[in-house]
Amino acid sequence: MVVRREPGEWFLLCHTGGDDAVSWVERFDPESLEIVSRSIDLPAGPTWPGGLAVHANGDLYVVFGRYAHRLTPDLELVTSTELPRNRPYNSFVVFSDGTLVTKDFGGARPGEDPSYESGDCELVALSPDLEILARHTVDEGSVARLSARETDVYVVGVHSLLEVHWSGSEFSTAKTIT
Repeated sequence: MVVRREPGEWFLLCHTGGDDAVSWVERFDPESLEIVSRSIDLPAGPTWPGGLAVHANGDLYVVFGRYAHRLTPDLELVTSTELPRNRPYNSFVVFSDGTLVTKDFGGARPGEDPSYESGDCELVALSPDLEILARHTVDEGSVARLSARETDVYVVGVHSLLEVHWSGSEFSTAKTIT
């Protein structure tokens, strides 16, 4: 995943594979594609495509495996949080109030029975300092990335589409779209 912070500031999320994966972020020159700088290896855990974003506060946020990380623009680690479930979390959304919302992956990963479904997934709201603000279980697994509009999160489940509202302090399921 690639993001741009400021003109000429391009960052790439990289990772290894497996259940004990690590991730890292590289800043690269957009013309030569040479690596300008690199973060330290960041703990990750179970692999599934994660995400990288530039927050309104200017810092970079990574959600990969079962960890969330906050990095400065110079790729120095500010803080990390181990997410609640021992599953990969597949990316995240950022609300205008600065809250990050992520969820765990509920489908089969490479090497697993392709018919596997976790039966549920969990949304996790994080402060910009990566403190867990709230958790909300959705009663079906989800394999797609989250989407959001204003303060609503859209979870693509294995059987339906769910709209979950974020009040600023807690989640509530607004409706199921089948």
